[in-house]
Amino acid sequence: MTNGQNVVTRFEHMQSVRDPLVHIYQDCFDLTLPIRGEGFYSLDYSSTGAAHKQRRILDNTATRSLRDQVSQLQDGLTPEQVQWFDLYLNDSTDDDKRWLSNAAKVMWESFNASNFASESMECLIDLGVAGWFVLYIFEDEFKQVQFEHWPLAQCFIASTRRDKRIDTIYRKFPLTAAQAKHEYGDEIPQNIREALNNNKFNEVFWFLQAIEPREIFAVGAKLGRNMPFASYHVELSSKKVVRESGYHEFPCAVPRWLSVPASPYAVGPTYEAFGDIGSVNEIKRLELANLDIAVGGMFVGVNDGILNPRTVRLGAKRMVMAASTDSIKPLVTGTDFRTAYISEDRIQEQIKQTFNANNLPPLDGQPRTALEISERMNIVRKLQGPIYSRSTSEYLQPAIERVFGLNFRAGKLGDPPQSLVNRNFSVRYLSPIARAQRQEESNAIKRFVANAIEVSPVFPQALDTVDIDQAQFLVGEIDGVPDAVIRKGKKLIEHRQRLAQAQAEAQNRAAAEEVLVEGGKKRIAQA
Repeated sequence: MTNGQNVVTRFEHMQSVRDPLVHIYQDCFDLTLPIRGEGFYSLDYSSTGAAHKQRRILDNTATRSLRDQVSQLQDGLTPEQVQWFDLYLNDSTDDDKRWLSNAAKVMWESFNASNFASESMECLIDLGVAGWFVLYIFEDEFKQVQFEHWPLAQCFIASTRRDKRIDTIYRKFPLTAAQAKHEYGDEIPQNIREALNNNKFNEVFWFLQAIEPREIFAVGAKLGRNMPFASYHVELSSKKVVRESGYHEFPCAVPRWLSVPASPYAVGPTYEAFGDIGSVNEIKRLELANLDIAVGGMFVGVNDGILNPRTVRLGAKRMVMAASTDSIKPLVTGTDFRTAYISEDRIQEQIKQTFNANNLPPLDGQPRTALEISERMNIVRKLQGPIYSRSTSEYLQPAIERVFGLNFRAGKLGDPPQSLVNRNFSVRYLSPIARAQRQEESNAIKRFVANAIEVSPVFPQALDTVDIDQAQFLVGEIDGVPDAVIRKGKKLIEHRQRLAQAQAEAQNRAAAEEVLVEGGKKRIAQA
């Protein structure tokens, strides 16, 4: 049994590593989604404080741009209606391919049958604001894969790997005395027992879950204490370990946007746009401050013994007593809303560019075709290439590995062929962003084939340089054409054999008809 004091000591160290960045995360959330940033300093979630901060956001360009970016990433990385990944292995047999294809389909259905879509959206919001998120992947009591977004304020991360992928996470979270009893049973410490005995069921206690790699573990272990990743639940005030278990794979996906040097943490596009967001809010504040003058006007009055400028009130259906109409006049101010609007529009565009929220070229003239809209979306997806590349290694890859392990151990993938045992296979991403990155490859194949066809009338041997079948297969794969409409392997051979047979039969019928015609002509001539 691990000493709870050791877990708490490392947690305190990890807390000190994150503390210098807390004010950055807090400010970024305060300028976009204040309610998501509550708890960084006290782990106390206050809707009142968040509402006060929300009212101070005078321009929501950053929030709208963040929403657009999340939608684009969600649709581009993990579209719900399209299988966005596949499993493959070089030099694989037909049986291997069938098993890998079926496994990928079962895994994709696990993603869709779970709460992945909603939880991943919550995670991508954190990625856009703070530059990282934590997605916990687990199996419920019905052996179904489920996902849980962990609030950043509760999470502390580290890495023991050379590639710096996160493999250690500590989470501090509250439970009431009643919840702790339900969760941990008789393992609860004495202070919680006393609270329950005194009917303080809602008294809050803080717990710590530590997930980290074990130095010594058993391959294929059944007991949690022998698995590659350890999990400890500790009650903080008593430092008692109330649960020790483990995981076969690291159960969390923790991707990062832009890493902070010498730190496991990261910052996101909100940090990059921080100055612009503050500037546009300041311009909005000045606009609102001068709006009452622009609408209601400003006047100068002469104290002529009848008009008292200190007490006069202007407004609709009011009478103002004055000796002369010259005693009160409008005062022209130096307010210039046009300059404010120009500056505001320019800064708003800069914010949108930071979030990749305005990368579609403007639509001019008539509505575009579906093909053109598709090409325009490819432009956006290519611009998202850098974040996609990092997401595959720190987000999608860990999630797929975890989902594969859960499904395999649950027996949902079936027994693999013997030829796959002890062999590592790879993940091939089929998402819209992945296809957009390979679009140049598809265009190059099309140009190469078109060029060969173009010169073939003069140089017929040019077609010998092109494997037309392979070119078609690659273009279909890159462009995302469903396999159901592509003939491959035996289906293609049988189809061509049927065509050849039909063509031969047609030629035979034509030859027979020609013989009959010639015979008839001879008989007529003889007659």
